[in-house]
Amino acid sequence: MKRLRTPLAAVALGFAGALVFIAGSALIIPEGPAPAELPAAAASEPAAPAPLDEASFELTGVTSTPTPTYDARYVAPIQSERLSGTVRCGTPPERLTSLSGGPVPIIFDTDFGPDVDDVGALAILHAMADRDEAEILGVMVSTSENVDSPRAVDVVNTYYGRPDIPIGLSDPSAPMFNSPYTAQIGSSFESEEVPNPSATSLYRQLLAAQADKSVTIVSVGFQSNLDDLLLSGPDEFSPLNGADLVAEKVKLWVAMAGQFPNSYHHPHGGEFNLLVDLRASIITTALWPTPIVFSGFEVGSAIMTGGVLQVAVPEDNPVREAYRLYTGGDNRQSWDLTAVWYAVRGATDFFDTCFGRIEVEADGHNAWDPNASGHAYLSMNVEAELVAKALDELLITPPASSAVSDDGVTVEPTSQTD
Repeated sequence: MKRLRTPLAAVALGFAGALVFIAGSALIIPEGPAPAELPAAAASEPAAPAPLDEASFELTGVTSTPTPTYDARYVAPIQSERLSGTVRCGTPPERLTSLSGGPVPIIFDTDFGPDVDDVGALAILHAMADRDEAEILGVMVSTSENVDSPRAVDVVNTYYGRPDIPIGLSDPSAPMFNSPYTAQIGSSFESEEVPNPSATSLYRQLLAAQADKSVTIVSVGFQSNLDDLLLSGPDEFSPLNGADLVAEKVKLWVAMAGQFPNSYHHPHGGEFNLLVDLRASIITTALWPTPIVFSGFEVGSAIMTGGVLQVAVPEDNPVREAYRLYTGGDNRQSWDLTAVWYAVRGATDFFDTCFGRIEVEADGHNAWDPNASGHAYLSMNVEAELVAKALDELLITPPASSAVSDDGVTVEPTSQTD
């Protein structure tokens, strides 16, 4: 399916997380000037959480934290009134987790290239699949016209003993970035050259084959593929349109995207994964028919991982090589890894979830409506070093597919030497 770059008709955003619809000519999103510097919010006592209506989540362990009232110069008055209030945080209810007692069916959607934490995220997903915690249904690449990214994904899949995981490619009009590691990884390690379907077609094929309300999608890149999925029509895999197929088959979308409770102070003017394909970010966060949990910029920024790969795994490990090429062997922030952790294991003891609804604005900033429902964002409640240690342990776990020689020495999958 070709991506629609012409304006859509209208997107009516419900103030309490109501369904949004598309009709036919222009995207209607409140727009205001981007702040150069937002004044600090005045200190105030935390307000008691508002009573939760039947449409809200059942919460346990609820705590209250004050949310700043946004300066009216940057947010329209109706938004300022609506978005100020108390954020309710606590243990996530069952509908906001993937936990089901068996391996979590996962579709991993990644931009694989602009940063190296995508590689780390895919590696820990394989490590958890080796422990029967996850089943990797497919990998979607959200960067376009780049043969190196899907090839590098296949290298990692092959290294972990899963060369048959299907890989879907984004539409050619989706964002494209150069990478300091994908070409080298794709050409230096073992992989199998196979034709890759479009991400839209593969999404529809994979979802149609799964049980209802069973699949978790974890996205750690742009929303381009998910936008195309939502707007897709019936095909040979399902008579349902994209939005209805998602509503029927997907339990949860976990996204590394945004900064919370808002991105007005983001050092780059807005969070990367939302900004790059802003149209797709606005559409998907408004139209997505299942719960969404966000792992924001502020979470992964504090968690440094990956440096241990240079001393703890063999040189023919492509994850180690990707980190070496990108960081020189140092640690890197763990934005994408935290999203995968939550998608498979839930909050564990590391995170609380804060409830409400994201609003992605026309200038690329995101805000949070604590009085709405349907979405949540992660809030870390332990020292970052504890999370980093757990993620690093997964990063250095050998593939379960490793062979063991007669003398008991583990032999890792070998890389090409041409």
